[in-house]
Amino acid sequence: MLETFDISLLTGPNHELCVSAYSRHGAVHGVPRSGDNLPSLAELKEMTEDFEDAIQYARLFGGLDAGAALRDLVFGEPDIAALFHRGRGAAADQGKQVVVRILAAPASLAAVPWELMLDPEGGSHRYLTLAPDVHVVRSARSRIYPVPSAPLPPPLNVLLILSSPTRWKENADAMAFDLFEEKRNLLQELEVLQHSDILRIDVEEHPTLENLRRRIGSRRGGYHVVHYVGHAASGGLYLEDLFGRAVLTPVNEITELLRLCPQLRLCLFAGCETARGPRPDRPLPREWREGLSTADQCARVSCPTVIGMRAVLPFRTEWLFARFFYQGLASGYAVVDAVRLARVAIRGDEFVGGHLLDWAVPSLIAGSEQLGALLEPPKPGPRPPRPARAELKFDMVEKDREFCARLLPLRQAIDVLGGTGPGRVLVVHGPAGTGKSALVDRALQDLADRVDGVLYFRAPRLCDEAEPIRRLAGWVGEVLTMYDQRVRKFPADLDGPGCWERLLGELAMTRFVIVIDDLEKLYGGGADPALLQPLARAIRQLADRRGNCRIALIGSDPPLIGSNPPYDLVGLYGAHVVVQKLGALAWDEIWVWIRRNLPILTRYGKAGLAGHYA
Repeated sequence: MLETFDISLLTGPNHELCVSAYSRHGAVHGVPRSGDNLPSLAELKEMTEDFEDAIQYARLFGGLDAGAALRDLVFGEPDIAALFHRGRGAAADQGKQVVVRILAAPASLAAVPWELMLDPEGGSHRYLTLAPDVHVVRSARSRIYPVPSAPLPPPLNVLLILSSPTRWKENADAMAFDLFEEKRNLLQELEVLQHSDILRIDVEEHPTLENLRRRIGSRRGGYHVVHYVGHAASGGLYLEDLFGRAVLTPVNEITELLRLCPQLRLCLFAGCETARGPRPDRPLPREWREGLSTADQCARVSCPTVIGMRAVLPFRTEWLFARFFYQGLASGYAVVDAVRLARVAIRGDEFVGGHLLDWAVPSLIAGSEQLGALLEPPKPGPRPPRPARAELKFDMVEKDREFCARLLPLRQAIDVLGGTGPGRVLVVHGPAGTGKSALVDRALQDLADRVDGVLYFRAPRLCDEAEPIRRLAGWVGEVLTMYDQRVRKFPADLDGPGCWERLLGELAMTRFVIVIDDLEKLYGGGADPALLQPLARAIRQLADRRGNCRIALIGSDPPLIGSNPPYDLVGLYGAHVVVQKLGALAWDEIWVWIRRNLPILTRYGKAGLAGHYA
């Protein structure tokens, strides 16, 4: 149960700030608020810019001072304060919570971090939106559609859009991010909810408009929740074209796409500044609609409840927010309660909490009064069996997950091994110690739900076999047996190539990955054609099949393809083979990772940290 208290902050004659308040207990309209040590419009603009910079670069910011100024601006008027206290007390008597809906215009006022407003009644929580009985949200400027109110029966259909195009026209160093780590963190936290069939999450990693329409069309009634992770700019989101290039998609095309979901209840835009309108250093919009943020535009024409970001956040903050927010929703929390749960979790975090104010960046924009629970409370029941991936890994050293600054090679590796790209063979080569095996291992981890079987071995194992191709076929058959429990047996008189031929059909139709590491040891110091030629033939036979099986070949220089037989183990060119040559990580790559994952280090500057990189 929620009690609403509406506050509007508008500019009057001579650019004077006027405040109004309304609730079912009374109303106060058009009170001028200037002078008496209150912040001016120019000072509010400066406060907003300082707040955004502090978030992006993890700098100190006087949150309490800013919050006190915003509190005095609104509740310093005795009539407004009395009306609020009256409504708050009445709500507490009825066991309700108060939702303070703030409507601020023009864009310069809307950009102010009103979530920092202090509680006029004080308390250890200090900030009003962190109070146990009050929520601070933003009111949509307009809404042009009806709003359904009944809670939805489980499961809640969620579309997770991950947008990290491989090619940018400009500012490429600032745009790249590890979308697969973002996906893994989010899905790992929500795994229990998915397994219990409370949430059904579909992930789109190549968000072209066509792919998104196909996703929505595959779900009857579309999606209930859309979650976007990626970059944004004034007036749109960065999606992809058919070639993986970044395309700034206008917000009107985004909202038109979202209208294909008639049961859409919530949009969460984790993109940078998706809840912020055009910056003041840009030309003024021709009409008021063009001055709205992406989140505001969505609330206006597509979705009754939208969450956007008012500054650039590190990824840890984004996945903390998503983790606790979705857990709250799935447990039957009201939307505003789930948002507060996520804010408190961020504030208490070791890395992005404390004196940092990341918790205040998400803004909930309400296009209606329906801010209660989206889901009916889940009922306990038996869990369906969870399918396990069949794996056979010889001599593989699995290190702990570390930061990954090779974002483009990782993206390419996952596209190839996951079967979403045209390549069927991934060749990774380069000097020793450059992380070739670690890159493929990381890709296999991120493909956990898209691969049914994995075979990993180091090439020297085949050198010790009397019939190496028969041994390879035996390993593959063992993994297939682990996957579907059907035992594969080969006649004793059948040679290795014959055994391999028998497996090719079903192997090509299985989501299978074969990884051969240390291939350079087969030809270092002279290769035995009796081994190399049959192995090359077996790889070519599998790569020639138009199926789901993929191959990864790892070795040190010289490269594994393009040389003369018998060293050419692939013998394929063009779209079938994707070659990656890894070198030592460059400082620029490390710096990109630091900017998005450890922004607190950016205070020392790129040049200041460069001396510590060996």
